[in-house]
Amino acid sequence: MGAVPLTRSRPWQAGEPGQAAQVITWLVAAAGLLAGAAVAWIVSHGGPDRIGVPNLPLAVPVVVLVGWSFIGSGLLYWWSRPGNHIAAVLIFQGFAWFASMLPDSHNPVLFTIGQAVYPFQYASGLYLILSFPSGRLQGRLDRALVAVAVALVTLGNWAWLLFADSHRMMCHTCPANLLELTRDDAAVVDVFYVLRFGGIVIALTSIGLLATRWRRASRAQRHAVMPVAVAGVVAFAALIAAYVARVAGMSSPTVFDSFAFYASAAVPVAVLAVLIQRRLARGAVAGLVVELGGPGQAGDPREALSRALGDPSLALGYWFAAESRYVDRNGGPVEFPGAGSGRSSTVVERDGQPVAVLIHDAALDDNARLVQSVGAAAGERAAPGRVAGPAGGTAGVPGPAG
Repeated sequence: MGAVPLTRSRPWQAGEPGQAAQVITWLVAAAGLLAGAAVAWIVSHGGPDRIGVPNLPLAVPVVVLVGWSFIGSGLLYWWSRPGNHIAAVLIFQGFAWFASMLPDSHNPVLFTIGQAVYPFQYASGLYLILSFPSGRLQGRLDRALVAVAVALVTLGNWAWLLFADSHRMMCHTCPANLLELTRDDAAVVDVFYVLRFGGIVIALTSIGLLATRWRRASRAQRHAVMPVAVAGVVAFAALIAAYVARVAGMSSPTVFDSFAFYASAAVPVAVLAVLIQRRLARGAVAGLVVELGGPGQAGDPREALSRALGDPSLALGYWFAAESRYVDRNGGPVEFPGAGSGRSSTVVERDGQPVAVLIHDAALDDNARLVQSVGAAAGERAAPGRVAGPAGGTAGVPGPAG
């Protein structure tokens, strides 16, 4: 009995990356390992007055593991589905996280570069949380928030560096700020207020956006993003607390800075949790054919397929060759989802011939391999001769009523 390949109603890249992509993967992995090792050395030699990483227990291993987790998760996404934009976002976030530790360096060049790129992690982290798991921003508000964040972490951040004396405005033991053109403490304070106020507004708006999106989301959509969404909200709340403490005049570092550090470290853990969750779900599909009843059983497989995908709205259609169309179990027509409906379809084929179609939540498009595995099980269940056809017929699918 042949394998059950799948075609989809929308383009999807399956399989492992090609040879060139594999070379890039190994280069990125090597660069990530070296960056983590270098940052570990910088942070461990930063001393108690370091400004990039709070002087906390396990700070060095947390810094390294967070960066490696982001990069590793990105490579796993890239390996399993090269077309998913979230892979590039995760990899960038990992290197941005490592770069944000450079202000702990005693070298003026590295210190200045670190100050210039330190907040990049916030903009890329915002993009990651708002776009997960597809890597694509969903609406104008998302794009506006990310655009404002990018402006703040580039133009806004670079502006104050032009006027900041590192020993007075950063720390007494900091190296020289090589971007300083002239000292103007008042200008630095004014820019700080703008940056922090802007950060608070962005974080609050993002929390509201995620809450609204959660209320409107389907069960499948919530299942796909829950760990990352929760970790993101906690990280946003922690950053708000840290910014408010600084605006209120509390000297840095504060207890809120420590909380924000650990909250940010939870985001890659949540991403890895989603990856593990997906792999476990695909592994559980191995017993799905048994649950469907095996050959010769006439039970409706939709419920079992729905549980496997975590999508109560799943619809299953069968190919009726006599009329070249898909029908449901009662012989009624199956409607394919339209653009913008939030629904997608996956067509199941056997030996090049269609046998069934899964109509499911569009959130599952970002977990295509799970849909592929479940579709294969559906193909086994809906194979010709296993599902009753029209009265007295042998079409292999239920025929139209009457």
